[in-house]
Amino acid sequence: MEKLSKAERIKILFDRIKGYDNLKIPDLLSTSSEAQKKFIRDRSRKKVCLCTRRCGKSFGLGIALILEALKYPGSSLLYINKTIQVAQRTMVKDIVEPLNAFYNLNLDIIEGMVRVPNGSVIYLIGVDSSEKEKDKILGQKYRLVAVDEAQSYSIDLKDLFLRVIQPALTDLNGTLVVCGTPCDDTKTYFYELTKDYCSKEGWSYHEWSALENTSIPFGAKDRMCDLVANDIAEMIKDNPDIINTASFKQQWLGKWTVNESALVYHPHDYNFIDSLPKQEYQYVMGIDLGWNDASAFVIGAYSNKDKHLYLIEAYKESHLDFTQVAQVIQNYRKQYRFNRIVVDGANLQGVEEIRRRHNIPLMVAEKSDKANYIALLNSDLDAANILILNSASHQIKDEWSALIWDKNSDKLKEDPKYDNHLSDAFLYMWRIARNYLSIPQGPPKTEEELYNERIDQEELRGHDPISYLERMYQ
Repeated sequence: MEKLSKAERIKILFDRIKGYDNLKIPDLLSTSSEAQKKFIRDRSRKKVCLCTRRCGKSFGLGIALILEALKYPGSSLLYINKTIQVAQRTMVKDIVEPLNAFYNLNLDIIEGMVRVPNGSVIYLIGVDSSEKEKDKILGQKYRLVAVDEAQSYSIDLKDLFLRVIQPALTDLNGTLVVCGTPCDDTKTYFYELTKDYCSKEGWSYHEWSALENTSIPFGAKDRMCDLVANDIAEMIKDNPDIINTASFKQQWLGKWTVNESALVYHPHDYNFIDSLPKQEYQYVMGIDLGWNDASAFVIGAYSNKDKHLYLIEAYKESHLDFTQVAQVIQNYRKQYRFNRIVVDGANLQGVEEIRRRHNIPLMVAEKSDKANYIALLNSDLDAANILILNSASHQIKDEWSALIWDKNSDKLKEDPKYDNHLSDAFLYMWRIARNYLSIPQGPPKTEEELYNERIDQEELRGHDPISYLERMYQ
């Protein structure tokens, strides 16, 4: 057989592609909601959507991937989830297989990929098991990359998008699509992209809820929006207060809010006050040392006249050396006469330098059994034994409103992505405070109260109260 020239091979290839272009692509959007259609048809190169559960976002990603694969023969496309098992289960079982059967697409579904008759391939991968997993994407050329469940990744999403995925889309002027649902984790790039419910620079923003999902699931008779509305009505009927819970707002309203049970610290509105009561105080300071992480300083006050520990100052700053830390402490010592100053002892060499060179009496903080002591501190917040001046609350409020437990750890510990420097300094200070030994001074006792107290004392001594009364009035 005569060997074809390069020009002839190129002509055959273009004729084949032209033939594919003339093929009728099935209307996979026929049952999609208007919001879903708008999202899929949006030709922006970077799209992000914030959705509720059962809104059809993953189904929409599947439709977008198949449509793009049919439209551009020989293309490579990519679907990303946390793990390959989740990617396979979500995209193949619940989306590709039903669409393939219903529209007779002749897709070839094999392990980790979906082959389209025109030569396009949709690859399925998971990237969240380690930082190295995402590097598997490097060096490829993709027409479309779809990232699902973006709220739940532990890896650096910004690095994944900008360093890894974006270069892989450059050659074909491809599109990056990111979808997710609100959760407790607000220290992610997905949160940054969606927290204000509006478009960010370079990103096209979309949102819709399950109540707008008018599609009818395969094998069902009713629209998804009607099924969801019935389920929500049942949930509210069983528990009317459920609408106020963070999980309900996240899953069914698509709102960013943090579940209180996920938060490490649980302050209440009544823990914050405008001014310090006028009385004599003893002062304590807690310090958490850092460099790139901030060094944090908190000052507490308590009196022998009430049971409260008052937080009256809170301050943190990064890149302070030991001399600068000592200067901050000395400035506070000019204002307050501390009976104790407690500091994080992770860097004992630094603590000793501050202690000896600057003549500051530092105690090394007790850090054992941290989770249990945080639980005790929360009990004090519940009981209003801790009161915080509003003037000192801004930064520590920011930490407490975001700091959550690490959901990826077998042990109860804080998520390392979040700042906890003022929180730690406060915990150290709270552990050495002696406000619980204070004896509250109530109003003077009335004559009747004194009389009843004497009667009670006589009974405790085994005396006859009647005889006592007779002695009193003789």
